[in-house]
This record gives sequence, C-alpha cells and structure tokens, in this order.
Amino acid sequence: MSTEANVLKVQKRKLNIGPGKDWSSDSWMTLDFYNPNANILVDLRLSPSLPVPSHSMDKVFCSHVIEHLSDESVAKLFRETHRILRYRGIARFSCPDAKLAIRQYKKKEPCDPSGEIVSHAARKAPQHLRLLNIFASFEAPSYQGRTNTKRGYSGGPIVDRRTVAQHIKQDSLAEFGRWAVSLIPEEATYRAHINAHWDAKLKRMLKEAGFTSVRVSQFRRSANLELQGENFDNRPNMSLFIEARAKTRTKWLFWQWHRAKVRGASLLRRWGLRA
Repeated sequence: MSTEANVLKVQKRKLNIGPGKDWSSDSWMTLDFYNPNANILVDLRLSPSLPVPSHSMDKVFCSHVIEHLSDESVAKLFRETHRILRYRGIARFSCPDAKLAIRQYKKKEPCDPSGEIVSHAARKAPQHLRLLNIFASFEAPSYQGRTNTKRGYSGGPIVDRRTVAQHIKQDSLAEFGRWAVSLIPEEATYRAHINAHWDAKLKRMLKEAGFTSVRVSQFRRSANLELQGENFDNRPNMSLFIEARAKTRTKWLFWQWHRAKVRGASLLRRWGLRA
C-alpha cells in the first residue's frame, strides 16, 4: 500500500491514526491495523510510508499509539505526518506521560490512581509494579508461574521494590524506560507498551521531522476547536498531549514556487520552446 500506484485517493482531509474499533466519524478517515473496517490498514510497527498523498490533510489525530512503537517507527510516523499535512495543518498526539509517572512515584503519590494506563488485571498491584506497567506491558501464557486472566498473564514486569527504586535513582528517564521494556519476557505473545515518552523528547522528534511549531497542550485544550471535542482526547490524568503545525509560510511559498517552476518548464518543453 505504500507504493505511489497504491496511494489512497483522499476524499476526506482529516485522519485519525489508531482510533480502534469503536471510533467513527463521517468527516474523518481512519488508519488502524486491528480494525478491518478502517479506511487504511497499516501496521505502524513496521515503519511504513503512509499510503496518503503529500500535503492532503488538514488535521491528524493520534491518541495513545506511539507508546506501542519503537523510536524508529515513531520518527517515521512523525515524518510521514508532516509530509501529508497541508500548509498550517495541525497534528495532535497523546501518550502516557513518563515524566509525570516517575514524579508521582518519587513523591509517593498513587501511580495512575484512576487506572487510565495500567492493565486492568494489574490495577491492584503495588505502586512500583503499577509504575513499571506504565512503561512496559505485555501478554503471555504465564509469567513467573503466574496467571491473572483466563488467557494467562496480562500486565507489566514483576521485580522487587528495591530494584525499581535503585533504577529510578541511578537511571535517566530514557534509561529507566529501556530497562523496564527489557524485562518483557521472550515468551510474550503480545508486547503492548514498549516505549516511554516525555515532553522534551517528543518536541525534539517532531522538530527533527520538519515541524516548526510544537507545543505541549492540555486535555481538550487543542488550538483547534474540533479537536477540543469529547470525541478526541481521553485519559486526562496520565497523558501527555502535544501539538505540531506543518510548515512555515516561507517554506510553503517556496514549495509553491518550485512546483510552478517545474510545471512551467514541462509546458515549455511540450511546446518546443525549451530544449
């Protein structure tokens, strides 16, 4: 689907990436891997090019997807999002806030008290295991001889409290996230959360993808009125919300000038006025 010949013909100029099976809107396209009824079926874990024409979208929304992707796949998704957005188009991303989770734990506050992020089967777990579950989660037939669902084990890694405290003390945020993910066992049948994100990291990655205007937002406080609606942001207490705009006007004008120049040269050759 990523080849030019198979690029999707765009009829709507708004794209929701990874909305799941229960989300729909007449004015939005959807991209998903687990929903066969989505407009675009793509596995983002494979770092694909999106089968969407360049500069064709006004809005892109992506809620709680990028924590399931490697940094390489997130970087590719950000670059592709920038490519498909039109001048001043807006992209809004959300994911678990790794920095907030660590801060809560250090202050001995309840970690994800409303159960927005941690696996359902792990919501009664001790605080240090709830923290790990935010950074890394998986499913397996069993784990350390344990099961907590009818299908086996669902949740995060299990280690002792002292080991978690030691890593929080000595590791950077990135190092702690990598350590937590490294605890996912090889026999896991599904790896859910495999990446940790925080504001500075996502700002850097979005700017590297070409976005020039990037800002941290708040729950349902998008710069775009439609994206403030209840059909979009969820999980208000443990999420990081970030928005980015595509292209400055200068870059857009340069792109328009370049396109006109190329078209003009083609016409001159067709009329035999230029070699």
